[in-house]
Amino acid sequence: ISELENYVDKDDYREKEQKEINEIIDRAKEGINEATKIEDINSIKEEAEKEIDNLKTDKELTEELEKTKKDAISELENYVDKDDYREKEQEEIDKIIEKAKEEINNANEIDEVNSIKEKAEEELDKLKTDDEYRSEELEKTKKDAISELENYVDKNDYREKEQEEIAEIIETAKEKINNATKIEEINPIKEAAERELDKLKTNAEYSAEELEKAKKDAISELENYADKNAYREKEQQEIDKIIENAKEEINNATKIEEVNTIKEAAERELDALKTDAMLTALELQKAKEDAINNLKAYRDSNLVDNYYDEGTKII
Repeated sequence: ISELENYVDKDDYREKEQKEINEIIDRAKEGINEATKIEDINSIKEEAEKEIDNLKTDKELTEELEKTKKDAISELENYVDKDDYREKEQEEIDKIIEKAKEEINNANEIDEVNSIKEKAEEELDKLKTDDEYRSEELEKTKKDAISELENYVDKNDYREKEQEEIAEIIETAKEKINNATKIEEINPIKEAAERELDKLKTNAEYSAEELEKAKKDAISELENYADKNAYREKEQQEIDKIIENAKEEINNATKIEEVNTIKEAAERELDALKTDAMLTALELQKAKEDAINNLKAYRDSNLVDNYYDEGTKII
């Protein structure tokens, strides 16, 4: 018992360890007093000494705490590579580590040091690296580019063939965009697809072209519908007037159906005009009829019955 009571200098220990030493010695004393064999006494003493040996002195605890602090600070300072982060995050890293270092240096317990270090590491883990930002920005750029392409044109404005081409252009671009590894690659892909889409004609553009072609063809047909040389001057003037009026109406038309209606109406007017040959034939017919009528009138007024013989029957 005397050896145990003098085994260590309790002043070398902290209050907590001093209490534990007292408890160890008290338990050992009780056991020794109840022992019936010397061997048991020695065993109890040795066991108590081992327990006391496991307790750390104030100096040892101080050295251990300082080492833990030093190690914790070193781990924090090397926990992340600042070069992997952007400027803003680098500043955040410095703040987190400096704050943790101050708290660690003020800590009195190893557990407290470890808790501070772990909390700081959790905060550092929340910061995004430049690669993480780039990955997010790349994904967002891809998503935005695809969205822009999908809304770049209104497929309902196009005919079926062009709608199929639109779908093919966009699907091809989407595949290339999704396979891109750099933001710089995405815009050229999107812009190239947009240029392809720009080349496709809308239904309105086709309709406008078809209308213009119909107008041009209708005017050409009208201008070549009649051979003016086959007509007399008055009819030639009528032809010019009919065609000019029709051309003006055709040029103002907004539908192909209107163009055809105007052309057909003009053709009917032109058909109503008589050629020189037709007028000549009519004039000849009229001259014949007039001559016959004149002869009949002459006969009726100048010839008497005595002269009405077989020779006059010709009229």
